[in-house]
Amino acid sequence: MVGGTFDDDGGRKSSLIRKFYDTINETNSFDEIVLYNGGNYSEIEHILDSCKDFDVVIWWANIPNDKPKLRDVKSINPRCMLVTSKRNDNKKYSIQELINRALGIKSNLCIEFSKDTKTEIFNMMIFDPLGNSWYNGSDIKECCTKLIDRIFFLDLISRQGCINVNDMVGLPNDISEYLDMIRGEDEFFNLIKEYAEVFHKLISPAEGVTRFLGNSSFRCQRGFPSIRKNDIIFMSKRNIDKRYIDIQGFVPTKLHNNEVLYWGPSKPSVDTPVQLNLYKLLPKIEYM
Repeated sequence: MVGGTFDDDGGRKSSLIRKFYDTINETNSFDEIVLYNGGNYSEIEHILDSCKDFDVVIWWANIPNDKPKLRDVKSINPRCMLVTSKRNDNKKYSIQELINRALGIKSNLCIEFSKDTKTEIFNMMIFDPLGNSWYNGSDIKECCTKLIDRIFFLDLISRQGCINVNDMVGLPNDISEYLDMIRGEDEFFNLIKEYAEVFHKLISPAEGVTRFLGNSSFRCQRGFPSIRKNDIIFMSKRNIDKRYIDIQGFVPTKLHNNEVLYWGPSKPSVDTPVQLNLYKLLPKIEYM
């Protein structure tokens, strides 16, 4: 757990992260909890490097704006469970901005802290990068309970990776021959663009939100029997803006011995394993 202020003057401790530390420590949920609560800025690089030794990192360090933030925990320990925070008094930041920030630093969970200036009470909202809220209130003990429950649940979950067919022997790897199979599906492409425009306007992303937070996929049907036979599913590229999608925005994928394969240099959307299994479960579904 890392919190408080780190600057050139010795920093300042945070009573809030101390309360979280004490409350979580009382639960006996973890074998060991190490707390860094404020200090000199010169220490933060060493503290960041120590993240490689922990399964869960709660990183709430406050660093002055004139200093490099040094908060890329996932580059040090990509497999850790990362919990970050954002102070958001008077709702200065929109939920879109909070989610975009959580995505940018690869948080698994984030807590928004907003202080009531009249009562001096903090409201705490636990959310994930998909925008789901797991707690919204002012009780630290309850917030810690919900946070721990979610951490342990996520620890049971693993994302299924995708395998590029270029790394496999005996499978064709020419992406162009697959993309040719979905030429003529302009109606589907146009629908994606139209709906993406609607969703984009509904969500009204704030400045700095660079992409529409959604996914689309396509399964070829009549006229391309080889694709149906081989269970080829065309998924949108990862992180592509669906308002401008065309044939080049799709990646051929398939399930092969319960592994997700894809063709070409671009990875498919992160929800590809889910959608491929939905197609398998619902054979009459041709488009998502």
